Amino acid sequence: MACAPGILSFGLSVVLVVLAIVQPSSAQSRPTKTYVAHAAATLTDVPYYIAKEKGFYLQENLDVVSLFVQGRALSTQVLTAGSVDFSLAIGSGTRAALAGVPIKGIFVLNDKPFYVLYGRPDLGVQRAEDLKGKKIAVTGIGSMTELAARATVSHFGMNPDKDVTILAIGGGANVWSAIQSGAVEAAILWPPFDVIATKLGMKKILFVGDVISLPGGGVMAPEQVLKGNPDKAKRFLRATLRGMR
Repeated sequence: MACAPGILSFGLSVVLVVLAIVQPSSAQSRPTKTYVAHAAATLTDVPYYIAKEKGFYLQENLDVVSLFVQGRALSTQVLTAGSVDFSLAIGSGTRAALAGVPIKGIFVLNDKPFYVLYGRPDLGVQRAEDLKGKKIAVTGIGSMTELAARATVSHFGMNPDKDVTILAIGGGANVWSAIQSGAVEAAILWPPFDVIATKLGMKKILFVGDVISLPGGGVMAPEQVLKGNPDKAKRFLRATLRGMR
């Protein structure tokens, strides 16, 4: 049965319109670049790494790019400036949010920090009371490790501002180098440095998680992402949760 040219043309137009609606454009199907700031590669961020390695973010149409930013305070700054979409520096980020910075903690991976206070017996630190007058290495001022050191020293009945010297050294490798070289007598360590410290004969003074409950890992996001693109935040969290599970 023959069709009039006008009807055939109209039918073809309808088919093309339907296909355009049903099939996503290349721009829509292309994963969205998503930048995530880290201060360091830490055990608490393992769910993120798993989600990235297994492609969970790509399944949420997110092309996640990791950006290592020296110092957790700086991670918060780049997040606030809009240079990144998310940050894993939840400790310094939470404190900044409480101070009025327009960012929010939207996911917590654990509530006990994987920090351990270690001392050098050969430098006079075998017990908690030996910490008086000694130097304790942490990553930075305002960091979770500094908070852990202060809480631990206070737990032992000492004043963290007078009885010990808390030194901001830098990243985890720097903290480890400081106690290994003997530049400090004690340090806040975490895996794998705590395992190495034990093998080298350093003394475990206290597991910080026994003293305080802190978000040991999590996700921070700026309000501009939460308000401007809440779906992106949901997809990022959904993939991260799959990584944790």
